[in-house]
Amino acid sequence: METVTIVNHFASWKGTIVNEIIPKRMVEQQSTVVDAVSGATNSSIVIMNAAQKAIEKAYR
Repeated sequence: METVTIVNHFASWKGTIVNEIIPKRMVEQQSTVVDAVSGATNSSIVIMNAAQKAIEKAYR
């Protein structure tokens, strides 16, 4: 992975912090499974799952 771009992500104000943190972690660790952001676990999981699905779709 070189970059992760979030196109749409609807979350409460707490959840928006993951929009920068989770993609950065995924690129650094070259994985869609990274540590979630405390207090925004659900939003973190949504982004990780979406990235995994996008990768799977790209390789079909």
